[in-house]
Amino acid sequence: MIVSSDVLEHIIDDDMAIKNMGKMLKKDGRLIIVTLQGQMRPFETKVGHVRNYMPGELEQKIKDSGLEIEQVITLQRVSLSKY
Repeated sequence: MIVSSDVLEHIIDDDMAIKNMGKMLKKDGRLIIVTLQGQMRPFETKVGHVRNYMPGELEQKIKDSGLEIEQVITLQRVSLSKY
């Protein structure tokens, strides 16, 4: 199992990162990706984000890398700040 939590939004070549994670998986292994979705907020570039994913974008990148999607769970972002 590989867990990528709040990482892909920091990586310039996310397509290559997803492909490499897929190559590291054992047969029948699982890849869990947690990342942000939606429009970037101003402070996010200051913490190293190069992107947030739009709905469906990450799923397409995963499929394009040759991986099979078993389940997608989308959580709504709760923000107490205007940033």
